[in-house]
Amino acid sequence: MTLRRIGVAAIPLLCGLECASAAPRWLKLNSTNFELFTTAGERRGRDVILYFEQVRGFFLKATHTSGRSALPVRIVAFSSEKEYRPYRATEAAAAYAVGGHDRDYIVLSGTGSENYPIAVHEYVHLLIKPGGEKVPLWLNEGLAEFYSTLKPVGKQVRVGDILPGHFMVLQQSKWLDLETLIAVDRDSPYYNEKRRVSLFYAESWALTHMLMLTEPYRAKLPQFIAAAAKGDQQPAFEQVFGKKAWEVWMDLQAYLRKGAYNVALFHVELEKSAEQPEIREATEMESGLVLANLLSAVRKRDEARQAFTELARQNPLRPEVEEAFGYFARGARETEEACTHFARAVELGSANAQLYYDYANLLHQSRELHTKRIPLLRRAVELDPGFSKARYYLGFSLLADRNYEEAVRQLEQVKRVDREEAYPMFQALAHAYHQLGNQAGAITAAERAKKYARNPDETAAAEGLLEYLKAPPRPAQVQARTRPEPSLVQRPQAQQTQSAGSSIEGTLEQVDCLGERARLRLRFAGRQVRLAILDPARVAVTGAGGGKIDLSCGPQKPRQVTIVYDPKVDGELGTIGTVKSMEFK
Repeated sequence: MTLRRIGVAAIPLLCGLECASAAPRWLKLNSTNFELFTTAGERRGRDVILYFEQVRGFFLKATHTSGRSALPVRIVAFSSEKEYRPYRATEAAAAYAVGGHDRDYIVLSGTGSENYPIAVHEYVHLLIKPGGEKVPLWLNEGLAEFYSTLKPVGKQVRVGDILPGHFMVLQQSKWLDLETLIAVDRDSPYYNEKRRVSLFYAESWALTHMLMLTEPYRAKLPQFIAAAAKGDQQPAFEQVFGKKAWEVWMDLQAYLRKGAYNVALFHVELEKSAEQPEIREATEMESGLVLANLLSAVRKRDEARQAFTELARQNPLRPEVEEAFGYFARGARETEEACTHFARAVELGSANAQLYYDYANLLHQSRELHTKRIPLLRRAVELDPGFSKARYYLGFSLLADRNYEEAVRQLEQVKRVDREEAYPMFQALAHAYHQLGNQAGAITAAERAKKYARNPDETAAAEGLLEYLKAPPRPAQVQARTRPEPSLVQRPQAQQTQSAGSSIEGTLEQVDCLGERARLRLRFAGRQVRLAILDPARVAVTGAGGGKIDLSCGPQKPRQVTIVYDPKVDGELGTIGTVKSMEFK
């Protein structure tokens, strides 16, 4: 469900920060997959954390997914409506789930079982989200409604009870046909208009109920989810279930007419921490941070700022407070303030690798020099050696600093990279190896870049780079390299030199205007090569066109040109070098 911003009246400063004697007693319970803060006492806290461990265990068993998140989901369970009221997401919600800056939250107005269905519905959306699959909207909501009926029965879990409200809607309404149902998206009237949305939810629940609890559908549902996520859903029904969509629809009508419906009992193996969580009293700072983060997550920004300000005043030496305050400011798009709080957290010795990475990103957005980002990213990978995104970003920052040796070391240690990031990374490695005189390494990296090219332009750029790398060196280059090369590790920074420039002759086909920069598309040896112009004022132009660049944006009348360029791969622009001079024929 989409969490909408709502107007709220100002609330008093968190009482827990001003009047400790009147504050509720917060307990903190930890299991493997959840962190629970509650004022409802130990017994009820144990019940809540066990229940959600069962929900999670059953969902993962039924859908064959991993569901492991970077940090445990945080549950906040209040003991009364009065305590809950300042933190509610909407006036009607008795429970909800919401994403925070570092983890997901489940919030309960009380620990009674009547609050569980709403919370479980929203929690299932959180479980579906990390898988990366684009689960169709009807199935996403249908699964959430189906699992909202989950009830522990001793050591087992029961799911599949009929939801009377949905059943009544289906009895009294004309159904949507299957083609209409599966085509509903988040902009559809059936998902946004009050008089239509109830039918969408009811049919989504009913279809999911049949798929989850009847054969032959139940056993093949995980394959259907994977197939439907790839595109057209109608072929997925036939591909997985061996039935056309209309046949599935007929099965559903028969299923609802028969008057007897399946439920399921499952035994879920839970980790020991689910039944025996760690329990202790939360500190005032811990509970205060949780509540301030919750206010931020539900967009009650004035109240959140007041809470963070007071927390920072009372805890001036705690990096956790400055971190949370910084993330709040970042969420409010107050970049300068966010950087101030992040810098303070670093000064206080934060051990949060994600903070250093996010701080470096903020400096990049505010156009700070890469030299300021490098120490932060180094610290991020020291704290978390498996932090691939930080190591990837560090490698590119080191390239910008012309520290090619360390750039190679860092990029070679990236263990996981998205396909979208693979092409620029291998192009960058090819450039770094070339600058270090390791042509074999440069060619290997350029070949891998070609393998991961995402479009014809990137393929052409990779091929152009390979042709350049494999070309025989010029006499001047041969002479320069007759001296022994120092080893890759031992070469001192001062010995790194920039290429005097390479040249290429071809036909100028297009100029891409990119703000203060430009990108030239040149036809060379039957391929398109792309070169960057970073500062037009520094590019010398001779021949036709005079002594200045005077080119319109877009496709060009074919013109022969010789370009001298500095070989320097830019993964973002997809270019193989930076233009130094242009001579038109």
